[in-house]
Amino acid sequence: MSFLDGKLHNKHVLVTGATGFIGGRLAQRLSAEEGAIVTGTGRKLEKALFLKEAGVNLVQADLLDSEKMGRLVQNQDVIFHVAAWLGRRGYGEERAYALNVTATESLIKQAAAAGVRRFVLVSSIAAYEFPTTRIIHEDTPLDPEQSVIYGRTKAIGEQRATALSKEMGIELAIVRPALVYGPRAESWTIKMVKLVQKGLPVIFGDGTGTAYPVFIDNLVDGMLLTAVHPDAVGEAFNFSDPVITMNEFFTYYG
Repeated sequence: MSFLDGKLHNKHVLVTGATGFIGGRLAQRLSAEEGAIVTGTGRKLEKALFLKEAGVNLVQADLLDSEKMGRLVQNQDVIFHVAAWLGRRGYGEERAYALNVTATESLIKQAAAAGVRRFVLVSSIAAYEFPTTRIIHEDTPLDPEQSVIYGRTKAIGEQRATALSKEMGIELAIVRPALVYGPRAESWTIKMVKLVQKGLPVIFGDGTGTAYPVFIDNLVDGMLLTAVHPDAVGEAFNFSDPVITMNEFFTYYG
């Protein structure tokens, strides 16, 4: 059943980072439920064989391979740019900037030149800096000078993308997911349990900081809407389920 009433049926859609948790569920639903013609990129395709069953065309690609990415954006109607540097061990600030800023800039330029209608950039609430005891709204200022590399490069990437979209005339919508959980997730489910089993802390500070959990399909619903709704152009959207404290969030692990 189509969540979008067929608005993306037979549309060509590119999903970067389709082998990841968020990109994988998005690509799966785009193909299996929305009837889109989906191309999904990733570095390790064996992680996403379930996408082939859903009809997704999987392509091994590195975001930093500008020539290959330039070919992939051709004839696409919508691009969901989900792939990003996530802070894995062994890669520092240079790699983070290359993936979260430079590669994003390059992809938007290529998409605009290819005539792509809409570009959905997946950022993060980390662009505001984290943790925080504030209630975050879309008009809360980003923090491109924060100490956390991931959040800093996400904020800079957003700013560059916004400027380029206006300069090049491509429709841009920005998605800022909160703490995403659900089937196939690890970061806020299995990984947290493993840390607890090792006796390592999982709560930031005294635990009174706010947590913004969002179930994967609730997030994907919002992402799909940003690809088709006319009022999404030029806007950024935070996606979270009801706000709770970090202490409350981790009580559900029991």
